[in-house]
Amino acid sequence: MIIKRMNRFLKITLFLLTAVGVLAMGTQRIYTAPAAAAQTGTQKAEDKPELITSEDALLSSVNNMLENAEQPSGIKPKLPKAATAGEFNWDSPQLLKGIYSSADLYFTLPKYWDTKYVLVQIEYRVSQLIEKRPCILTFSMNKQPFYSCSITYKNNDNNFIYVLIPSELLKNDRQNRSNTLTVSGYARLYNEQGCVDEDSNTNWITFSEASGVEVGYDLIPYNNRIDFYPYPFMSSEDGTGADTVIAVADAAQNQEVAAAMRIMAGLSKSTGESNNLTVSSWEEARKGKSGRRIVVGLVKDMPAELSGYIQPYVNKLAGQVMILCVSDNNGPLLIIAAEDADCLQEAGFFLGDSERVGQVEGNSTFIKKGAAEIKVNAQKQSEIKADRYTLQEMTGGGFEFIGPFRQEKVLFLPLPADYTLSSAGKVTVYFRYSKNLDFNRSMLTVYWGDIPVGSKKLSVENADNDELTFFMPADVVGTHSASMKFAFDLELPELYCTTRHEKMPWGYITKDTVMYLPEDNTTRLSFGSRPAPFQKSGRLNEVLLVLPDKPSADQLTLLGRTLALYSGSDPYGSLRVIKAGEFNEQEANYNIITSGTPAENRLIASLNDKLYFKYDSSGTKFQTNEKLILTTDYAESIGTLQLLKSPYSEGRALLVLTGPDDSSMQRVARLVSNEKMSWNLKDNFVLIDTKGDTKSYLFQNYEVQEKKPTLLESVVENRNSLLFALAGTSVMLVLFLAMLLILLRLRRKKS
Repeated sequence: MIIKRMNRFLKITLFLLTAVGVLAMGTQRIYTAPAAAAQTGTQKAEDKPELITSEDALLSSVNNMLENAEQPSGIKPKLPKAATAGEFNWDSPQLLKGIYSSADLYFTLPKYWDTKYVLVQIEYRVSQLIEKRPCILTFSMNKQPFYSCSITYKNNDNNFIYVLIPSELLKNDRQNRSNTLTVSGYARLYNEQGCVDEDSNTNWITFSEASGVEVGYDLIPYNNRIDFYPYPFMSSEDGTGADTVIAVADAAQNQEVAAAMRIMAGLSKSTGESNNLTVSSWEEARKGKSGRRIVVGLVKDMPAELSGYIQPYVNKLAGQVMILCVSDNNGPLLIIAAEDADCLQEAGFFLGDSERVGQVEGNSTFIKKGAAEIKVNAQKQSEIKADRYTLQEMTGGGFEFIGPFRQEKVLFLPLPADYTLSSAGKVTVYFRYSKNLDFNRSMLTVYWGDIPVGSKKLSVENADNDELTFFMPADVVGTHSASMKFAFDLELPELYCTTRHEKMPWGYITKDTVMYLPEDNTTRLSFGSRPAPFQKSGRLNEVLLVLPDKPSADQLTLLGRTLALYSGSDPYGSLRVIKAGEFNEQEANYNIITSGTPAENRLIASLNDKLYFKYDSSGTKFQTNEKLILTTDYAESIGTLQLLKSPYSEGRALLVLTGPDDSSMQRVARLVSNEKMSWNLKDNFVLIDTKGDTKSYLFQNYEVQEKKPTLLESVVENRNSLLFALAGTSVMLVLFLAMLLILLRLRRKKS
């Protein structure tokens, strides 16, 4: 009798949970792959996936899953032949706890992968209490369940599960290659009478961070296709860009260097723990060993050996920039050439926009000057932003919560990395819930990341139409979060021995729930606030790179890698490049980044009295100050990063990367190239010594607040839009007056 009750309860509950998943998918159909296909990753033609289109069929499938859940395979299966294997793992251990819980793993299959298999690898441990009790793991790919297994506690060691994902469930085409693996755990504990244990937190399963998916693949031939970019210049075979160089003409103009820096920043998004991309002159690139090259320049400055590639297209270059993919004896070569220097930045915009790149299947394309103007001006034309987000806009609907105890949903926010929350932030949650709850213990809690910011106790009177409105607390103002979390505590009275699914509690947050999250324009000048203030709304924020007058490859590379630290996902930001000898204080309304020794860079020499650590009169060593007493050898060898309030323009910042000699500058370059080291930067001054050790100091606690444009400036910047609006209004006014005159004339004739 007890066993029958347990089986009945399992079937009903898992049916309800699966049905909820179906409802969340709307009209999408569910495919259930046969167990054999799940283990081999392929299906025969006669074993086509079974379509589940009704609740009866769904319940039948769930019953079959429960009754036939097999023991997991702890031995890695024989895999199809593949040249390379890549892994996508969880960033941290995953915990499944309670009656029902799940963990999602997101991964994208690159376009240049010919995928041979995708294998789920789970390394897990399970609670000692789950012994001879029903505990099921269900695996779903893109919301399509394909495999279930029953697990029990065996020993305290780590255990393993291996299962191949059916290839037909993968998103692996031109339109969509983003996939979601969901592993759901279901477990309940019972006493001798077959009644449920209300304390479900003792049911737990943990996955190690080594768990995830292994993908076997072959590389698709490059064939000089632009839509494969950034492959082969960045790829899974070279995740740091060590074999790629971005070259400019030997007599490069500032616009050529700026275009190269944009491309460097875009490629750097694909580098992993270390950024080994380099920027150099063409002559230096020829002497190097890089097998993949990108060359940027004006036609007149291009090296002679490339003229054969460019000459057939010269007649098309008027007012346009050419992007041409070829292969020479050294390997892949991307040529970016124009006759007008101002056209070159269009290539940087284009290559940083994956949607535009994906539209070009051939090996060449031409982009007109001003093609990106709409995108570039989009931010200027919307200075007053709503900063208002709804669940409908972000997820396409509301959030459903089914089951007793704590149920959570995470909402990922469309906020750039440079975003910080303003004190005006406000949230309004509209929700409803079942009336069979224990209202003394049930509530809704909202989190900013993992910090609770608002909550409300549930009540039977408001069950059909409840609302929670609150301003964001002061302690989260000025912080960034990539997500918000909504958690229902749905407690049932007399849950003990409850097996009827009609008593299953539920909560629902409606799609018109709104979050007003305006951005705080005040930025604390600290490396801990990175990428602000050099990035705003996901794009470069009026950045000026000041080069030494005769920059070497090392100096160009250092500035390129530094810019990459501050470049966002939007490639249409403002970037300008000049040399130190061209610097004009009256035209310096920018966030400035500059680097070099005082001997190489005259701007740094002129800034010496404003630096936190100043040079002595010789410019060959730093001076002791109130933060640190320096020995002579130490003062001559350290490299520094100094983040200052710009002395040239209010609300702007100045980043100076400097050291007394080339060796100290190389240490600074290693610091900004290493992801782990760069993310550990803090305060507004950092030094790195010969041992590679870093020290951080906070000098004045500077804040900068970007100055809003005046009415006149807004009118000037948006004059095109304003003229269009005035023209439209004038036409409407003329039509209105014409209609009025006609009506008056008809009325006069009538009388």
